[in-house]
Amino acid sequence: MQLIFLCRESTWSAASTVRGALWEEYCRHKQAAFKKICLESVWALPRETDYRNVCKMYLSLKTFVLLWKQPCDLLVINKINYHTLGAVLFCFLRRKPYILDVDDWEYRATGGDVTQTKTLFQRLGDRFALGAYAVVVASTFLKEYFSFCARVVYIPSCSLPDRDAPVPEPSESVRFCWMGMVDRFDAIDSVREILRVFTRVVRQYPGIRLVIIGKGIFEKELHRLEASDCLPQVQFHYAIDSRDIPAYLAKIDAGVLLFPEKNVFYQAKSPTRLFQFFAAGKPVIASAVGECPLFIRNGVNGFLVRSEDDLQAVMEGIGKNPGALKELSSGARATVQQWNLQTMARQLTHSI
Repeated sequence: MQLIFLCRESTWSAASTVRGALWEEYCRHKQAAFKKICLESVWALPRETDYRNVCKMYLSLKTFVLLWKQPCDLLVINKINYHTLGAVLFCFLRRKPYILDVDDWEYRATGGDVTQTKTLFQRLGDRFALGAYAVVVASTFLKEYFSFCARVVYIPSCSLPDRDAPVPEPSESVRFCWMGMVDRFDAIDSVREILRVFTRVVRQYPGIRLVIIGKGIFEKELHRLEASDCLPQVQFHYAIDSRDIPAYLAKIDAGVLLFPEKNVFYQAKSPTRLFQFFAAGKPVIASAVGECPLFIRNGVNGFLVRSEDDLQAVMEGIGKNPGALKELSSGARATVQQWNLQTMARQLTHSI
């Protein structure tokens, strides 16, 4: 059997690296051939916040033509976006089964009851889901949303231990780190919020450090934040190759992830960065949004926060007692023993 994993994003994206690795491991269990196609890399597409509808139709047609030339027995379509139409059309005409692998919310609706007020694109995506052999989702939010489908399988994002486990580097200071894609402007807002809190905390604990690692469409906004922030305790790094991330994680002590509470995108997303930090043995301070409360246990492998005041209190606590991070690091490593590639791949194999 030849399985193709079709990803809209580039080879360095989380969808490609984590979800692609998950399906590759699935194929190993099933003794099937595996091929990954990342459209943005194949066509050298520019990263943009949005494409015009005419462009989307053109790219959908290109997807159809590209797949038509490929030997394929089962197509796994990552995300519901412009490429999905061409992929589903290919499967319909060639009479091939397909699986939707939905790891975040790509629909335009971001507020209100998304199950009641649906956009045209949402309704079309629902039809794609109904025609799928199975819908594999990365969050409990998406599991509930796609409950109208006959077969829905919950497989959250997970860690890739071989890639994510660096050797820790000793330091006399506590080093916090925000790491993520800046393809959405609310990611910039999150970084700005972390900087505000850090600026207050560092006055009391001048030995702490903050590392910002960002890549994506709005990198220029990060440069503006760096230019406006003159604190020597803050370092910015841009466009880091995924293969180099373990070396950067070796130099930090705790991850910080903030998400907007009322944004459907973050409620539906399984935070890949959370597992990257855990796999590196780094505890995480994260917003109590979406999947985070399912994986973070306060004082065991990290902390859940609901406001700037919460974040400040946690950072101050760590600044006052940095030795507590050692025990939290052990908790982070223990977490990935359950939520890792091999475990999730076995669960996927038994479910489909």
